[in-house]
Amino acid sequence: MRLVSLIPFRAETRAAAGTAGAPDGPSLLQPYPRPFLVVEFEPPVIERLEGVVLRIAVVAAVAALVLIAFAVAWSRAATRLLVVRHQVERERRLVALGTASSVIAHELRNPLAALKGHAQLLVEDLAGPSRSKATRVVDGAERLERLMSMLLDFVRDGPLDVRDVKPTAVVDRALVDLRVDRVHIDLSGAPETMPVDVERVSLGLRNLLQNAIQATPDGGAQVEVRIHTDGHEIIIEVRDHGPGLAPGAEDQIFEPFMTTKTRGTGLGLSIVRRIAEQHHGSLTGETHAEGGALFRLVLPVEYAPE
Repeated sequence: MRLVSLIPFRAETRAAAGTAGAPDGPSLLQPYPRPFLVVEFEPPVIERLEGVVLRIAVVAAVAALVLIAFAVAWSRAATRLLVVRHQVERERRLVALGTASSVIAHELRNPLAALKGHAQLLVEDLAGPSRSKATRVVDGAERLERLMSMLLDFVRDGPLDVRDVKPTAVVDRALVDLRVDRVHIDLSGAPETMPVDVERVSLGLRNLLQNAIQATPDGGAQVEVRIHTDGHEIIIEVRDHGPGLAPGAEDQIFEPFMTTKTRGTGLGLSIVRRIAEQHHGSLTGETHAEGGALFRLVLPVEYAPE
């Protein structure tokens, strides 16, 4: 950097107003308010300044990226925290509901068994209209028994009895007392064995099959059951040929006591999801592209107890 020249303070003006030949009004040349220095920067100095400006720009850009990354991480952490809070609240409600349901079921089991037994004796002894009334009492007692069994299945939270079992064993236990002719089974992609609690997984598959059979009209296509694996997970798919799931109901249907059936308990799918979670798996439902509901019970290939 070097000094080129100095522009001094200029006090001269044009001729005063009124002088011959001079225009009226303010003068065209006004004095400078302060002197000016004319400075010239040499090329090396300019290059150093450009380098400083470039470094400042790079630091500013890095700082901006760090702030953006921090904001994104904070947003994701807040979202995960919200999800965890919802899960904790859901688990808390399920524990409270399970405790109450277990107490109610155990307290009602013995009186209900006595009621059903005496009603069955009345059915054998009575005739005519009185016999039909006693039969309705037996039917009501059996329905309450099924409800209590489902409540106990829902709150069951003991340790799993996980063993390597064949997929056919799970399917055969699930199909007991169901319309086998209405079910098509595909085990071509199934693993040789599955590490599961056969009793609970069979119960879950049975609940899915019952819902699928009820949703599929008589005389329609068969309910489809497919078990396959991708090497990391075991997928059990159950597809019906009914109306499918209502829009937006993909998550609500798994809530306890949520049902659209007039005689349903709303616990079947809740039990299946709980069984999936106990195996560190998942259960999802959706409407198939070609119609009907499709449920996927996903289980790990290797079960790792907590």
